[in-house]
Formats: sequence, C-alpha cells, structure tokens
Amino acid sequence: MSTKSIYRTTSGKSAMYALYDRQVACLGFTVVDQMISTHFGDTHLLVAGPQEGKPVVCFHGGNVTNPTNLGWFARLAQKYRIYAPDTIGHPGKSADVRLSPKTDDYGLWVADVLDVV
Repeated sequence: MSTKSIYRTTSGKSAMYALYDRQVACLGFTVVDQMISTHFGDTHLLVAGPQEGKPVVCFHGGNVTNPTNLGWFARLAQKYRIYAPDTIGHPGKSADVRLSPKTDDYGLWVADVLDVV
C-alpha cells in the first residue's frame, strides 16, 4: 500500500469533494453518509433505502464516481438497503491511498467492507 495521496493538490481534493456533494444532492432520494474502518484506512459509504430492506452492496468502477453509480441503482433504494462504498484509492471520500492491483489488497478491503454491512 502506498501512502502517497491520489490527489495532486489539496485544492484538487476540495474540488472533487464539492463535485461529489453536488452529485449526491442531485440524486433525488435520501442518502446517509457512513464512515467505517478497514485495514487500509477509513472507507466512506453512501447508504440509501429502508433500514429493514435486504442489503445490496454496489461497488463503483474506476472511471465513475460513487454518487453516479448509486444513481443507477435508485429504483432498488425503494425496497433494498443499498450500501455504496467509495472504493479506497479512487476519487471519493474514502482514504486516498493507493492499493496495489497486483496483490490481494482490494479483496481484503472488500472483505472488511462486507463484514460491516
């Protein structure tokens, strides 16, 4: 795991967070922010849907932000409890450290996330 931030500047990180918050505000349904701890740092989740709903975990890809991804699953939020984690090491509000795609770090991170949700 690299300790170097994925963001080149603090102003870039701030701009990304502002964009992220605007995207969440445009979703059109209630979204709760949740932060959980993993072996690789804090992981931010967007959580939507009824608390008694069966859980669904939606991971976003590397070329899309988590609020956009959650928007694609909006209809599921009517019935299911959706947990959408910001993939660690990608733009979002999770720890901004890089994990190696050559190791099992991402699998271990996913296991940490699933243990909580």
